[in-house]
Parts: sequence; structure tokens; C-alpha cells
Amino acid sequence: MKYDIIGDVHGHASLLKMLLKELGYQENDGVWFHRERKAIYCGDFINRGPEIVETFEIVKRMCEGGHAYAVLGNHEFSLMIWHSFKGKDLMKPNLVKKAGRLCKSTRLAFKEQELSLKEYVKWLRSLPLFLEFDGFRVVHASWSEKAVGIISSLRGDQSWRKSEIREMVLDNGAMMNAVSLLVHGPIMTMPKDIKVYCSRGLNRKVFRLKWWCTPLPDTFREICFEGRYTLPEYTIPKEIMPSVEVYSPSAPAVFCGHYCRADGAQLLSHNIVCVDSCISHSNMLSAYKHSIRASITRDNFVTVSGAGEEH
Repeated sequence: MKYDIIGDVHGHASLLKMLLKELGYQENDGVWFHRERKAIYCGDFINRGPEIVETFEIVKRMCEGGHAYAVLGNHEFSLMIWHSFKGKDLMKPNLVKKAGRLCKSTRLAFKEQELSLKEYVKWLRSLPLFLEFDGFRVVHASWSEKAVGIISSLRGDQSWRKSEIREMVLDNGAMMNAVSLLVHGPIMTMPKDIKVYCSRGLNRKVFRLKWWCTPLPDTFREICFEGRYTLPEYTIPKEIMPSVEVYSPSAPAVFCGHYCRADGAQLLSHNIVCVDSCISHSNMLSAYKHSIRASITRDNFVTVSGAGEEH
């Protein structure tokens, strides 16, 4: 089987359709399909862009028609969290409020078109957080064997219930941490008394970490994995060095999105591929054409831009 692993679309339906055409997909009665390939969406297909509802519909119809798979990204999971607490007379943790702010553009897009989000969120709750195929894996942000183990043992492949999501958020325990690792990736939160400034002169209190480096880098610049700024080459004090579950170089290939690579999709290592081209800033959308047991190579990236140019 052959697959096209597609990066974060973020509500840019026009670019998504352009990419699907470039990959050889056709549209029939509103459903995009390929006779020999299947698409895999790495999550974050909602929020931010100007065509959120249409993007949502394209991905949903492809998955329901058996022409695509999709994993949940942090933006989809935030919408699920917000919707699970909607209308409930419960004390809403900061995480719920943050989720509501993050998915505001999606909520407004559905409201403007007088459509109900209910059936779409119900479909989201049926999606997995990760996928494993013959020789490769797909996750939104980072692969963690521990997190995958926790989720698999406690949930299996069942759909999320709203009550289950509420319980998980309010408990804020092992399950919430496992979900966060997969949809957000490992992050470093700085102690209040330590200030580290990025190249833009801003004090960065939280930043994303590389999860594939062996050994783990010991400077803020080298361990940080952010797409739009760099940190100084200061050595990280041992007392605050984060604990990161490093992905084994001998493990199956992993495809992820999330990391907003403004220079385009890229190979992070010989067995990790990031397909997120930071569409909201670069106006580019990328995919990786993959076949079972095929080697990972830069030649398999396909990228389209808002100008209609292939890269």
C-alpha cells in the first residue's frame, strides 16, 4: 500500500485541494480519492485559516469513505475539550478556557455558516491519537512508548466519551499527560527565577523540545525545537534539565506535524519526518509520499504554495 502523509492544514481548503490534485487525487461527489493511495492527516486541520468548515468536511468525508486516515492534533483535541465542558455547570480549569480560545476561529466559522459543530466533534472523538502501520507510525507531535502504552491499556481503540474527557481534564493525571505528549510533544517550562530570551528579545517561559537526539543536547538552543525563534547557547543547569523519552534510532519511522517548519517539511532524523510547513505563515502545504518498507528520503516531499507553485 502507498500513502500520502499530509501536514497541518489549519483551515486552508484551497491549498489542500491543490495538494491533493498534485498527488493525483480526484474528486467525486465531494469526496477526494486515489485509486492506488491513501492520505494520512497528521492532525491540526482545523482553526486559523479562512476555509475551516470546508477543510473539516474534506478530511471527514475522505476518512468516512475509506480514502484517508487522520490522527488528532492539539487543535482538534482542544475543540473536544471545550465541547465536552460546554453548557456544563462545572468549574472550568484553565485548560478548558485555553482550549476555548484556541478553537475560537473554528467555533465562529461554524456559527457564521449556521452549522452545528456537534456531529463534527462526535466524529473527532472517534479518531485515534496515533497510528501504526507496517514499518511506520503517525502521530501529531511526538511518539512516546510510555504514552502510547498508557492510552492503549486504558482506552484501546474506543471513541472518546465527553464524560471521559471531562474526567481526564479534571483529574489532570497520567492519561492527560500521555495525551499531551502525543499532541503537544515534550515541553520545557522554565522556573520563575530563570529568564532565557529568544532571538526576538522575548522571555521564553515554555518551549518545545527535541525528542530524537541521543545524547540529549545540553544547551537551550540545541534542545529547543521551535520554528520561528532561537534560544541562546547557554548550558542548561543540571537542576532543571528536562527528562525526555528519546525516540530510538532503531525504531520504525515516525511521521509528525505540529512543529511549524517555516522552511518547509523536513527530515528530523533518519527515521523521523516532520510534514508541517507552517501553512499559516509560509502559505505552503506539504505531504510525504511513502510506501511500505521504503527508505526515508527528501525526494518524497511534495509541497504546494499559495502561488500555485510546486516545490
